[in-house]
Amino acid sequence: MARGFKAVWLGIVDAYNELFPIVGMNLLWLVLNIPLTLIGLIVVQVASQAMNVPDEAKQSFALLFSVLLALLLVLGPNPAASGIHLWANRLVNEERVEFSLFWEGFRAYWRPALLLWLISGLGTVLLVANALFYLNMDVAIVKVIGVIFLYAIVLWLAMQMYMMPLLVEQEDKRVRLVLRNAFFLTMAHIIPTLVIFVVLTVLVLVSVAITLLVALLTTSVVALVMARALQILLERYRPTAAARD
Repeated sequence: MARGFKAVWLGIVDAYNELFPIVGMNLLWLVLNIPLTLIGLIVVQVASQAMNVPDEAKQSFALLFSVLLALLLVLGPNPAASGIHLWANRLVNEERVEFSLFWEGFRAYWRPALLLWLISGLGTVLLVANALFYLNMDVAIVKVIGVIFLYAIVLWLAMQMYMMPLLVEQEDKRVRLVLRNAFFLTMAHIIPTLVIFVVLTVLVLVSVAITLLVALLTTSVVALVMARALQILLERYRPTAAARD
């Protein structure tokens, strides 16, 4: 748990120390994010209308899907944030950072990031659909399966946090390997992962209410927290100086 809070704190400190560049990158993310946001909103609308529920319940489902979309856009492997994650990776590894890294990262990673984001969205839709299907059953034992899917949704969404940092960090950029490593990292560090996920989810929800945060800070702060989290969690897997000697 302490490692989770440490990652959050260090990410916030990084954001404070580099306030001007992260605001600029966040504004660029906002502009580049428009196509995915529009597509996502259309999918949310269609999914909400397609639900076989009373009309008064459709608004609740639309709100649920909108929250999930916001989480995927900010916490997920959004290609519009590729450049921010490269910049954040260089910063936490104490390398030289320049604003041009935003465009370098975007050009290098937007394609695999888009594929990862589509996989993330599809996986979320399938998990939510299964959860709703089983939870609407009248048999109690079947509802338990729905609860299991709810836990799976939380773990799946938490797993999204590591995908972009891993894509930038790994030498092997294959999408399958990023997915596998994100899964194992989540399961191996479930407590700090959930701590970070809860904190960042609250940040996203607050930012939705305070639009200025989304425009100026949120995604950049999230990227820095994720980069710090990956750095902290991978420490145990890196060879020490003594081991290298």
